[in-house]
Amino acid sequence: MLKYSDLSSDEVEKFRRTFGKEIAVLNPQEVESLIVTGGFERPVLFCQTLFIHAWYARKPTE
Repeated sequence: MLKYSDLSSDEVEKFRRTFGKEIAVLNPQEVESLIVTGGFERPVLFCQTLFIHAWYARKPTE
């Protein structure tokens, strides 16, 4: 993806070096667990584009 963007080769290399240090990536199971722990019903992953995930969840009415 980065190879074909307008980034210079130095910028691409900087991204690669810092990705694991400055960007937190959780697997979908961990995200789902966090949502449920927050009091929501089981969430639904309804969209994924590269590293961006969109979830839908309802909070039960009491």
